[in-house]
Amino acid sequence: MDQDAPTLIQSLQRGMKLIDTIAERGPSTARSLSESTGIVIATVYRLVRTLVHEGYLARSEDGRYVLGPQFVNVADLEGRARDYRLVRQSIARLATTTRSHVLIGGLIRGRVEVWSSVRHPAAPHVECWPGAELPGHATAIGKSILAQATCSQRDEYLGRNPLHSYTYRTIEIGSQLERQLTGGPLSISDQEFSYGVTCMAVPLVDVNMPAALGLSYSSDRSARVQDELAEQLLPAASRISKLLSNSDVSRSQVVA
Repeated sequence: MDQDAPTLIQSLQRGMKLIDTIAERGPSTARSLSESTGIVIATVYRLVRTLVHEGYLARSEDGRYVLGPQFVNVADLEGRARDYRLVRQSIARLATTTRSHVLIGGLIRGRVEVWSSVRHPAAPHVECWPGAELPGHATAIGKSILAQATCSQRDEYLGRNPLHSYTYRTIEIGSQLERQLTGGPLSISDQEFSYGVTCMAVPLVDVNMPAALGLSYSSDRSARVQDELAEQLLPAASRISKLLSNSDVSRSQVVA
């Protein structure tokens, strides 16, 4: 006997053979599994009973066996991980092409909160990291999120978060804020949160909460350049919305 040979568990090998056969051929009866694998029918019954109990196989109404929820869960997790990786890649590219900080945020437990961010060295520093809370009335992302919120969500938020002044440009009158929240898909905050910093944001649609994608950059950029930034931001938001909606996003899964 080869002392270096691995110790193999025969029942596990047989169970995996059954799973491989079903994955390759589709729904199968116990008898067809026995015939195709060479495993005696009594052993097949014992194995599939265990595999069904553990969720690796499931039995359909017609008595055939199919891959179970354990494999569905793994495939779903792999799909979500792929989508979140693509989201990170998208915002990293956007940061590079726009030379801006890029943020994704949402309304979470009544807070305007950053989900994910990518910094760029050309943009002015702002204290903004995944999990950070932003003022809804003084940032573009906050305005975009409040614009998407229901009336009750917005009233609750503003009731708990007065229109505090951060700079002399900060909106402190509710009627002025309301007009900005109904001004279209592009939200702007020009030095309202921090001097020298301008930001723009657009909604992320079909996500399970009010959410937005935003850019933060130096306020000395020309109007033409800012128009070009908006032209890049809108299609990026569309792509990211599709990825997040497909993945049934939650904040904890997107933070990176």
